[in-house]
Amino acid sequence: MEGNYWVGIDVSQKQLDWEITTSGNQPAGAGLAANSPRGITRMLSGWTSRGIGLEQMIICFEHTGPYGLLLAAMLEQAGACYVMVSAAEVQHSLGIRRGKTDPIDAGRLAEYCWRFRDRLRPSRLPSGALLELRGWLLWRERLVKMRTG
Repeated sequence: MEGNYWVGIDVSQKQLDWEITTSGNQPAGAGLAANSPRGITRMLSGWTSRGIGLEQMIICFEHTGPYGLLLAAMLEQAGACYVMVSAAEVQHSLGIRRGKTDPIDAGRLAEYCWRFRDRLRPSRLPSGALLELRGWLLWRERLVKMRTG
C-alpha cells in the first residue's frame, strides 16, 4: 500500500487518539477525537483542512470489536483506505517497549503501519446483514448467560 501519510488511531469506547506520520516515519501531528459520528467527522475535516487528503493516507487501528465499527463505517463512507489489525500482532511486531498510554499506542500503530506497509492489505466491513446477524447472536449469548446465571 502506498501513501504519503500514515495514521495510527487508538480506539476506545469514548475517544480516539490519533497520530499522523510522514513517509519518513516523522511525526506530523497528533490529537484526540470523540468516538462518535460528530467527533469522527471533525477529525476527518481537521485533517483535510491541514492540506492532507484522505487519498494520501493509510489509516491503521486495532480491531476492538464494537468500538471500532463506527470508525470503520465512516472511513468506508469517506472513501479512505484503512487497515484493522489485531493488538497482539502489533505488540509482537514492534518488540518489547515500555509505556502504555493511548497516545503512545496511536504512535505505535502509525509506526507499525509505516514499517509493514508492503504486507498490509486494506480492510473492508462485512455486509450490513452479517453485522446485524452478529449483533443478534451476541444478544442471544448474553440472554443465555443471564438465564443460566
